[in-house]
Amino acid sequence: IPGPKGKMESGRIGIRRTSLITLVGCVLALVLLGVTYNAVARYNQLELSSALMRTRMAATNIPKSFSKSVRPTILPGSPIRSQIWKQSSDIGRSADPAVDIKAVQSWLKSSCNPKELPKCLQNLRAKNEGRRICVIVNPTSGSRSGLKVLEEKVLPMFKEAGIANVEVVETQSRFSVPEQVAALDLNNFDDLLVIGGDGTLCGVYLGLGQHPDPDSLSFPVGLLPCGSHNHMFKVMSEFKNVHSKVKDSDLVASLIRVCKRETTSLPVPLVKARNGDKHSVPFMCGLSFALLAAAFETSEKLRWTGLRKIRYYASILWQIMRMKGYRYTVRYLPATSNEEPPEDLPLSYSNEWVTETGPYQWLGFSPLSFGVPRQQAINDRWGFLMIIENEKTPLGIIRTILKPKLDDWNLRKNARLEKVKAVCIEPLGPDTAWNVDGEKMPNFRDIYVRFSDAQATFVG
Repeated sequence: IPGPKGKMESGRIGIRRTSLITLVGCVLALVLLGVTYNAVARYNQLELSSALMRTRMAATNIPKSFSKSVRPTILPGSPIRSQIWKQSSDIGRSADPAVDIKAVQSWLKSSCNPKELPKCLQNLRAKNEGRRICVIVNPTSGSRSGLKVLEEKVLPMFKEAGIANVEVVETQSRFSVPEQVAALDLNNFDDLLVIGGDGTLCGVYLGLGQHPDPDSLSFPVGLLPCGSHNHMFKVMSEFKNVHSKVKDSDLVASLIRVCKRETTSLPVPLVKARNGDKHSVPFMCGLSFALLAAAFETSEKLRWTGLRKIRYYASILWQIMRMKGYRYTVRYLPATSNEEPPEDLPLSYSNEWVTETGPYQWLGFSPLSFGVPRQQAINDRWGFLMIIENEKTPLGIIRTILKPKLDDWNLRKNARLEKVKAVCIEPLGPDTAWNVDGEKMPNFRDIYVRFSDAQATFVG
């Protein structure tokens, strides 16, 4: 039996207060969890750095009679932390990649026991004689496992695979990568190996784009996945579902391919924004506007929480629930056109160009397909304009973006893929945010995307 009106109102207020207190408590708990995670990750990172340094200091005191084992030395006076591995060669060959992966995983788990050394690594010693690799490791990328992967997997496997010269560059911040790469003397190396995520790879290609060497964009670059999403790695590793998790066996398989120096050529897309940029910059994974760019902005504002994937996916979900339409003027040159795109932003457009205006819920550009074999993912100097429009429900947007293959977008009623040689995008309102390979860029007035004449060389 309901009581007096005053008591009912008081009870409702009490319930509201309880709900508010519970919500605030959950938020504080998440923040505390993020701060604790960051502190533990930072401690582990410092421990790994100290362990690497102790290993290098101890290496210089190894006696000369210790000749049957690998003897690392340090290059003095260099800002780059370096190791040179000297070792003998061997012969033989293994044929089954699956057997190689399991054998290497077992060997790594056995603390690299020389008695269990896989033949697939021994067989590469003669091939890798004199090979020089610069390893660029981002210690804060993704789950902050870059230094651990370097110490526990990369260096032991390189040592046994006969890779003679290894120099390690540790990134100083998320914005330092282009400057550090542009300062490298590429004549001292045969390959670059990136230990990080899509953002680190983006920084490396930005640095190569700024490098004085005119052929720097074609310099061989490998990638080991230690990022939050690892989209580029999944594409080049032929993941059937681009949203699936990268396993340890995937990382080891990629590292074996790096040791074997398996390479693939792919076109390099360039983007130029009219926001003060004087030159076009290269990228690898893609560009995002509209919903995803807004989600990145929201996620960046929550970076202080330390919640990496949680804040990212929560931001995307929040933007999807808003069901906002973003207005742009989009002009693109279809891949079937015989017209060649100009090097700079066009001043006028021929009849070959298609012009359309939003609103769009999702707008992005991908130079590569995904969810298909590697050679099918690589296009001949054209890419995909990815569009979602007129979707009525948040669930419809979610169903589209969770498709395991890019080609599946064409199966959705309100989504489409346009194959384009070049594209110009101009915002018609305040929505000027955009991202390159998952990294937030300065706001833009208009953007022009085309493909370079250079071919990137992907190792692994």
